[in-house]
Amino acid sequence: MATAPPSMFGVPALRSEDPRFLRGRGRYLENIEIPGALHAAFVRSIMPHAKVVGVDVSAALALPGVADVYVATDLALAPLPPSGTVEGDSEVELEGLFSREPLARDVVRFVGEIVAVVAAETAGQAVDAAEMVGVEYDELPVVVDVEAAVADGAPLLWPAFGTNVAHAFGPTSDEDPLEGAEVVVRGRFVNQRVAPAPMETNGIAVVPADDGTFTVWASTQIPFDVR
Repeated sequence: MATAPPSMFGVPALRSEDPRFLRGRGRYLENIEIPGALHAAFVRSIMPHAKVVGVDVSAALALPGVADVYVATDLALAPLPPSGTVEGDSEVELEGLFSREPLARDVVRFVGEIVAVVAAETAGQAVDAAEMVGVEYDELPVVVDVEAAVADGAPLLWPAFGTNVAHAFGPTSDEDPLEGAEVVVRGRFVNQRVAPAPMETNGIAVVPADDGTFTVWASTQIPFDVR
């Protein structure tokens, strides 16, 4: 007689990953020693919305151990397309205007957006050099919450697109689901932003091989997407 597999409900899950962390044996990208590797540090925007007037990397390049400093115009990097569809047209992918370049080119649109990247022999040298990069901004109007972003006359992050709305979710039927209900409760609910704080932030280490392939170590939850 076949027996049903045991149920996972009501049974504590046995964690197999804890001992190595409790004993200080967890391995992170920083633990991987790659001979000749360079370390990257990023220069991030201190402005929520501004034009990038100029970037001065001369002081950073003069520091010891610095291999180079790159801005958007130095690298031919393809934009990172967001997922989903454009508001008002379910067949149009969120590309073009809503794509995000790895390095901000002309405009920064949030605090922390990457403006430049420093490559140096050590992580400390890269961080020190990043602090020496000077960025000149021309401030633009900002919006700091969803309601302000969709209000009439709100500053637009992508003026050519004409709206700040990238995704919209709503009823899929013309019928009112509350029609005929004996009790209707209405309220306004504000949900805080989610701010997870992992032990290891996003990171990647890449070693090129002579045959054109790469070995990649990445701190990620989606290894197949990274591949």
